[in-house]
Parts: sequence; structure tokens; C-alpha cells
Amino acid sequence: MNIKQISTICLCVIISIIVVFSVQAMVNEKNLALKTPQTIPILMYHHITLNEEECSNETITLNKFKQDMVALKENGYNTISFKQLYDFVENKKLLPKNPIIITFDDGYSSNFTLAYPVLKDLKMKATIHIIGQMVDKKYVNGIATLPHFSYNEAKNMFDSGLIDIQSHTYNLHNYSIRPGILKLEKETVEQYTTMLTNDFLKSKNEIEKNVGNSVFVFAYPYGLHDNLSEEILKNLGIKITVTTNEGVSKVIPNVTDSLYNLDRINVGCNLTTNELMKKIKEYSNI
Repeated sequence: MNIKQISTICLCVIISIIVVFSVQAMVNEKNLALKTPQTIPILMYHHITLNEEECSNETITLNKFKQDMVALKENGYNTISFKQLYDFVENKKLLPKNPIIITFDDGYSSNFTLAYPVLKDLKMKATIHIIGQMVDKKYVNGIATLPHFSYNEAKNMFDSGLIDIQSHTYNLHNYSIRPGILKLEKETVEQYTTMLTNDFLKSKNEIEKNVGNSVFVFAYPYGLHDNLSEEILKNLGIKITVTTNEGVSKVIPNVTDSLYNLDRINVGCNLTTNELMKKIKEYSNI
């Protein structure tokens, strides 16, 4: 065996050792990631407008929304679905680096006509929590309201693979009648359970029938909830609940309860894009 052959063999051995250690390092890194609690910023949007005069704590301009989404990209955030979040906790599937979830509450038409094209262009994911009774509505009891998108439009978005449609109740958004989904003093537990069950199942069945996706995430109206509402929703198959509490939550692998009562960051007109990026980083470091 000559020197050249010996050198070739030595080189092959060295390369093999490097490959083995590299693969082992990757395995170790993956195993660590699947055991480490993950901070998940969840942004909460509502209505998008072209008119700056309409801006509020729940309404932002299209330009502001575009700036937010571009900034997320530039800062290395990767949008994920709630299914990916669930799979991380329950099924040991890795999340991308810097995961973030974009949500919209209520299901306004502007989510379809203004926000969706931006998300589609940037290939970013989002979840829209709809109020079943308001789908395709422009009037409530003869009074004009902000238009809400239709189920056909919801399916259009869902079929893109970028947008998920989840429940924000069917018809529990009248605070003068009930504080969100909470039990009334005059109700028995049985009556309340029946009421919430019927409302949720109507929401779930309509979404699954008309859109095609599985409903397993619930956004609490006004963020209001308690142990009883949580127990009922869990029994109905809800795997994840989100509130309006300001902040960022951590989910823990193999700990199902860490997927409930997740905090969100509300994005209104007074929160600039730079302030939003700063807030995400500050919350995520807590």
C-alpha cells in the first residue's frame, strides 16, 4: 500500500468520524429542542382599514399591517399554525426557529380583502377566529356593522394552506346579555353546560362543513373564561385556548395543559411596528 492510498484511507476515516459526530450533534440538538419549553408570541389583530381616521385599539391601517409583517420577516420570525404548535407539544415535532402565531378575531371582511393578500404574498400563516352568527353579515338587527367575510371566502383562504379558521363562538358576543361565555348567576351548571355546548358545536360544525378544516382552537370573547368553561371546552375536543391577556406564553413538550389560556399581544394603531418588535423580544425574554 503506497502513501497515496494510505492518505486516502485516512481522509475517508476522518470524514466518517466528522459525519458521525455531526449527525450525533444534530440528534442531540433535536432531542434538546423537543424537551425545552418554547416561548410562543401570538399577535392579535382584528379589523384592517384603508382610512387612518378609523384606527383604534382594534383597527389598524393596511400600511401598518404590511409594515408589521415585513418586519417579522426581517427579524427572522417564522409564522406557524396552531396545528404545528399542538404537534410540538403532543407529537414531538420540531418548530422552526423564532416561531410566532398571527391571529385575527371576529372574521371581518378586511381579513380577506386586505390582510390575506399581504400574507399570501409573503407566504405567512395566520389563524382567524370567526363568530359563526356574523359570517357574511353586514347588518345586525337592521343596523349596519363592519362586514364579515363569507364561508366561500373562508374556504378560499383555507385552501391556500396559509390560513386556518377557528372558533370565536357562534353567538356569544353580546355583553349586555352575557359576559362572554361565562355562566350567569341564574343558570344551573347543567343549563350552562348545555348552552355552551350547543353554541360551540354549532360553530364547529358550520366551519368544518363549509371550510373543511378541523376546529380545535377557541378564542375567548373578551378574553373571559373560568375553570368551568375550560373544562367544558376540553370535553368538547378543544386542544388550545387563547385569551386577550397581554403577554407571551410558554408551551411545554408533553404538557397538554400548557396549550390552554395562551396570552396574546394586541396590535392596535398606537403600537408602532418598531414598538411591536421590541415588545415581542421583551416578552419572549421573560
